Amino acid sequence: MNTDTKSYRLWFTTLIIALLFATFLNIGSGSVSIPFSATLKALFGGEIGTISWKYIILNYRLPKAITAILVGGGLAGPGHRHAGVAVHPGRLLCES
Repeated sequence: MNTDTKSYRLWFTTLIIALLFATFLNIGSGSVSIPFSATLKALFGGEIGTISWKYIILNYRLPKAITAILVGGGLAGPGHRHAGVAVHPGRLLCES
């Protein structure tokens, strides 16, 4: 395995961990502040302090977070393609 592959693997792993951490923080924050530990317990099936926290997390915040991740990932591909075409407009003509 060459150095570039190891570097990409390290960056990819770091970004996935950062995405998960940011997602858990996002799910816990809002007009009703829910502690990080309660957020993790609710997501992984544990019992938390109040039933309303679990309801808020599972029915409102988790679907919004999953939608944001999917939409962001869906827009990243066309955005990358658009940036590549903007820099090298002739690339579209060469590809089949």
